[in-house]
Amino acid sequence: MKNNTKEASTKHNSRKHATHFTHSTHFLTRANAFTLAETLITLAIIGVVAAITVPSLIQGYKKKEYSTRLKKFYSTMQQTIQMSTVTNGAIDYWDKKEIIHYEQIEDEEEREQALATNIKNGVEFVSTYILPYMKYLKIEENQPVEINSSGETINMNKIYLNDGSTFYVYNGDCIDIFYDVNGDKDPNKVGYDIYRFLFAPQAAMRNLYFATEKQYFGPRTEPGARTTHSQNYREYVHNLCVTDGKFCTELLNLDNWEYTEDYPYKL
Repeated sequence: MKNNTKEASTKHNSRKHATHFTHSTHFLTRANAFTLAETLITLAIIGVVAAITVPSLIQGYKKKEYSTRLKKFYSTMQQTIQMSTVTNGAIDYWDKKEIIHYEQIEDEEEREQALATNIKNGVEFVSTYILPYMKYLKIEENQPVEINSSGETINMNKIYLNDGSTFYVYNGDCIDIFYDVNGDKDPNKVGYDIYRFLFAPQAAMRNLYFATEKQYFGPRTEPGARTTHSQNYREYVHNLCVTDGKFCTELLNLDNWEYTEDYPYKL
């Protein structure tokens, strides 16, 4: 009789503990779980944070990549020009053709022919004095490139470099070089991913654009600006950059090829 009572008591206690464990487990499960509403709210918050931070991260990456490529191109061109002088002699004696001011020609056919001649002369110049001394992948003819913020384009030869960037050349007052930091990728616009440089073999053009005969290659500038606006030169160049992206190369040069907070174009 005592054994039966003890056994019954043991079963009762077991059921009691089991019930308590079940209730405790149920409480913990509810306490640690997220409801559907809570999950959706959390995902919405994550989405908002991502929408704010991801574009900023992408822009920061682009700035760093573009800055690196601009520095590399600037250095590469300077080194290439110096190597070329070993074979071709002093830069002042390199055969640069005179520019034909096609925009002043009224006859459309003659104007197109003058433009084509300028492009041809630019290609011949770099083919003789630049390309033999630098590494590049290929050249594609008759490719459009934007030359100013007005959207004006000219078809030129497109030279592909090993890192995927490209450049175009034109025979102007100097040899105009349009460098595209990301090659075929959009947006292909001056100030955003296209940057203009000048190579000036002639002393008169070096003085006009760079305010010194010692500089042969550098960013596109407004003629005489380095002299006439020397006191507030960066501010002046920044305003030019806002007006036309073709002047932004000089702004980046003044800022050590870094995209500062006041750079006018969002990458």
